[in-house]
Amino acid sequence: MPPPAKPFLTFGLPFLTFMVAGLQGLAYINRGRYEVKDEVAKQQALMSTENKVVLPPRRNLAELEIPPVTDYDIVPVPRPE
Repeated sequence: MPPPAKPFLTFGLPFLTFMVAGLQGLAYINRGRYEVKDEVAKQQALMSTENKVVLPPRRNLAELEIPPVTDYDIVPVPRPE
């Protein structure tokens, strides 16, 4: 059997067609998957903000003005023999 006269039309064009069609199909599937994931995340965010408890802001640690601890003695620790 002789080789085909135009190998690109026999092998190359179908291969490229399947590659492009597969790429488009996977892009369509992934786009739908991420749209569903974004929608679920949006609904969960709305549900979590409805039951949110508002807490008063924390005071800065520097504003508390805690005096430094100065009433301690440095005692050496006995070493085991």
